Amino acid sequence: MCKISSIIIETVKAETVTAPSIDSEAAGDERTVTITDGVSNLLSGVKTYYTIDGSIPTASSTLYTGPFNISETATVKAITISNSSAATPSAVTTQLIDMDVIDVPTAAISAVDGINRTVTFSCTTEGVTLYYSIKDGEDWGAYVEGNSVVISANTTLKVKATKNTKEAVSDELSFQAGTAIKLNNPSYTIGAYSAGAYTLTLTSTQTDKLLSPTAVIKYTENDGETQTINSGETVNASVGSTYKFWSYVEGYTNSDEVTAVPTYVDVTSYRQDWSNDFKALAEGIIGSGSDNYNKQASLTLSGENLVAGYYNITNAGFHSNFGVNNVVWQVRYYGATKEKNTGLWPYNVNGSMVITDLSAGDVIVFTGDAVTAGTNVSKDVFTSSANGNSTFVVSADGNATFTPTKSGYIYSVTVYTKRPENVTPTISAVGWATYCSEYALDFTGVTALTAYTASVVGTTVTFNKVSGKVPANTGLLISGETASVPVCASADPVANIMEGVTKETVKSANTIFVLKKGASGLGFYKNANDFTLRAHSAYIPATNIPATARGFISLDDEATGIKGSLTPALSEGERVFYNLNGCKLQSVPTKKGVYLFNGKKVVVK
Repeated sequence: MCKISSIIIETVKAETVTAPSIDSEAAGDERTVTITDGVSNLLSGVKTYYTIDGSIPTASSTLYTGPFNISETATVKAITISNSSAATPSAVTTQLIDMDVIDVPTAAISAVDGINRTVTFSCTTEGVTLYYSIKDGEDWGAYVEGNSVVISANTTLKVKATKNTKEAVSDELSFQAGTAIKLNNPSYTIGAYSAGAYTLTLTSTQTDKLLSPTAVIKYTENDGETQTINSGETVNASVGSTYKFWSYVEGYTNSDEVTAVPTYVDVTSYRQDWSNDFKALAEGIIGSGSDNYNKQASLTLSGENLVAGYYNITNAGFHSNFGVNNVVWQVRYYGATKEKNTGLWPYNVNGSMVITDLSAGDVIVFTGDAVTAGTNVSKDVFTSSANGNSTFVVSADGNATFTPTKSGYIYSVTVYTKRPENVTPTISAVGWATYCSEYALDFTGVTALTAYTASVVGTTVTFNKVSGKVPANTGLLISGETASVPVCASADPVANIMEGVTKETVKSANTIFVLKKGASGLGFYKNANDFTLRAHSAYIPATNIPATARGFISLDDEATGIKGSLTPALSEGERVFYNLNGCKLQSVPTKKGVYLFNGKKVVVK
């Protein structure tokens, strides 16, 4: 006996087809008829057939291939048939196309003149006569023939269109009037600088205003003659001149004035305080070439190479702990074919990049695409053009904010600080000090004070007199009198084991040698405890002193050296030692006492 464990019954779903739809619209003296196919529930292919004489359509009727016009009243019938022979045709759709039917008229504001509005009526049916009726409280006034009406207060009306014995009436239509419409302020984009002038592109957008008027822009230079340009055109704006712009359309209230005073700063007299080329970073992270299209990468850097107070860049891009408002920024690279889209890109488009701790007079130069930038103290907002440099001066201590649009990029940002002509290191009464400047210095011709760098040869530390330029942030030992030292644009690197700070800095115990008066006199002593270095001072890192060195240094009869275990300094000259009796020594002395070296006294303890 055979047992049936299960029975599978497969059913075939019957195919049905929905009915087509028929629409028409006025086309001059005719009407354009559009038929939309019905749909098979099995998604089979379908065709639609139609007639215009009222007869029932079949597969032998006219095949619908697109909209068609009729010029006389007609009854249009349509049917949709599946390509599957087993399917039942759809129901027949019928639509009377009455050439005497009038389309519903409408109205719109066509002109603005101060508080007044011109409302113009229209109807797509040709040959109609138009009337309007204005609502007065709860009552309607008599219909008045006309194609338009001027209103000076908020108004509700109806429009009626008539032709032969037929008519059509609109719904209630309300329009505002009685107050002047003020135009939006124009904006400007700073373009290229050349021969004492910038190119400013002026734009006036009024799409939210009635009629969406196309505004022109009026402007003056130094309150001179008013000139007119179209939105999107450019002005050659001279540096130092004051430009005032406003939007203008006849019948509207002018916008507020927007003022721009183009400034140009020759940054050759400035020190570059902070800079990042995000395009170069992006290409360095990912590489160039079209094969990298649509790739992206996060920026990973150490903050040590940036100026304190600006950024502390950690991993995975930019974060709020260094000025970006709780959003992630990424360096995104799109390959050679879209190189202009390489740059700093806001992962969250609502984020802004902020540079903090700026000083009045600082200059910011940035390159971006669809980026606005401004300071918290200046109302001037600069919108960058694609790949064009934009420059602005910080007018007071504060921050600068950079805000890209959704598709905007920041390519580079550089901060410049005005260099002073001179700096004046302070030397104590004992005639010695350490110094460090954030500027490159030129000691050529400076006689009131002497600066020294330090170097190590074997186990010997040498203090070397500076006779020319030293780079910014060079740690120095100085002697003499307080005097001015010229600031220069730059200097070549110098060999130097001394390091400097320009801001007050705390160093951990036993990590540095600092200049101070100790048990053996004025000299460099290792810090036994945590030590706070004053701003613009220098020190010698303990790691830079040879572990096997021993001795004490004296320069110009003033005990300035390193206590404990430093060999006597060897400087220029015959590089040999004499005792006080004038006897030449065969080697560097290690016995305690006073010796002569290069014409100077050296004390070994």
